[in-house]
Amino acid sequence: MNTELNKALDTAKIGLLAYDSTFLTTVAFSFKYVWDDSMPTAAVDGINVYINPEFFLKATPGQRVFVIAHESWHVALNHLVRKTDKDGMVWNQAGDYVINQMLKDRNFEMWDWVLQNDKYRGWTTNAVYDDLIENPPPETTDEAMGSDVREPTQAESIEVEAKVKEILVKAVNASKIVGEDPGNIPAEITREIEKLLNPVLPWEMLLSNFLSDMAKDDYTWRRPNKRFAPDFYLPTQYSESLGNITIAIDTSGSISKQQLTEILSEISYIKERFKPKNLTILDCDYVIHNVFDVTESDDICDLEFSGGGGTAFEPVIKYCDTHPTQALLYFTDLYADPITEQPDYPVLWLCYSKAQEAEIGQTIYYESKK
Repeated sequence: MNTELNKALDTAKIGLLAYDSTFLTTVAFSFKYVWDDSMPTAAVDGINVYINPEFFLKATPGQRVFVIAHESWHVALNHLVRKTDKDGMVWNQAGDYVINQMLKDRNFEMWDWVLQNDKYRGWTTNAVYDDLIENPPPETTDEAMGSDVREPTQAESIEVEAKVKEILVKAVNASKIVGEDPGNIPAEITREIEKLLNPVLPWEMLLSNFLSDMAKDDYTWRRPNKRFAPDFYLPTQYSESLGNITIAIDTSGSISKQQLTEILSEISYIKERFKPKNLTILDCDYVIHNVFDVTESDDICDLEFSGGGGTAFEPVIKYCDTHPTQALLYFTDLYADPITEQPDYPVLWLCYSKAQEAEIGQTIYYESKK
């Protein structure tokens, strides 16, 4: 039976591609799918999609595609994170009305018992929720997808929120790469995604001040003018736009999964906004575990990081000494033996702790979005 189920699931995933939404298919392909007969239909928790096997096999091929799309939209619309202190059942129903209306308008095949009302076309989930509180809907069957979001426990919530952010960043980046019509992403989730992708750090200002001469056509700090005193550098005439940038991520044991996700979001913003000629990301703790030479088509959220040990800055400095870079951006808590000698390239420390300011380079402190 598992072979039949898995084949039906794979066919449904492929069927989702026919609806030409890179954003949604990226979300859908990010989950682990679990067969679970403890529920009447299906559910999602942000990491897994749980599906009743008997229900799925009885469905038509088109309805199976609908199930995958429906659960994926719950995560894409960030319903698990946005619930806050709302009534869980009503919030899930509001999400269903919004999702099912979108899927109906895109000609997905669905059951006649799902929560759907043309009245809610174009409404946000919050608006539908408020309306349902004032005007409770009639009783629905157990099959009606009104309780298909599995709310994580308090212990799980941080991991789930980080995973959802990772999925959404990945899906948006994939959508941009293929030039997908922005209309494929509803305005409601566009606003939510903008909140997620809106960087904590003011990169326009930081890079304008820190790398200003490098980004211009006529100046760069890459080649110091040796005619001047060695204690400081003045820009040399050299035509070059923003070129080689190295970003080190301190993946020691002190960094959380959520912090790593947020750092990757910051780097994704730099990549998309400033488009450096070459972008190298270093995965490091007391040694460098991985060197990622990121291309335009690479999704930063797909990178696999190691680490987990202590922190040492020297390996990264030595790497940059032998691999020319215009600047080193280092995400770290700064808890390690300091670097005391200024290298031949500028260093910007992005510190998410309250550690003492670095002895060389420039230190910028920032707080997590949590």
